[in-house]
Amino acid sequence: MLTYQCSGRIDGSLYGAQDDVEIVEVDSIPPNAVILDQHGDTRIEDLDWLEVRELVVGGETAGVPSSVRGRRVRIEQDHRLELTVEAALSIALYRIGT
Repeated sequence: MLTYQCSGRIDGSLYGAQDDVEIVEVDSIPPNAVILDQHGDTRIEDLDWLEVRELVVGGETAGVPSSVRGRRVRIEQDHRLELTVEAALSIALYRIGT
């Protein structure tokens, strides 16, 4: 997992995955990476995960700025509440595994 211009750590409900997920802070988005973004163009359900090599998340408040180029996916929600980075990452990791 890549974090865009923010440090990251695995804790909370993802704590059990800490030995399975490497976290790397980056300043640019590599090819074949996907950015988790609440306004992404592609629904997470429609993404072909076989093409994805890296998953990118931003900070809890700022996210990954819209000026940063990259393929963005969103998680559809029935309510207006925003997901935390931890919740969005949990959903994305579940999708990768199914």
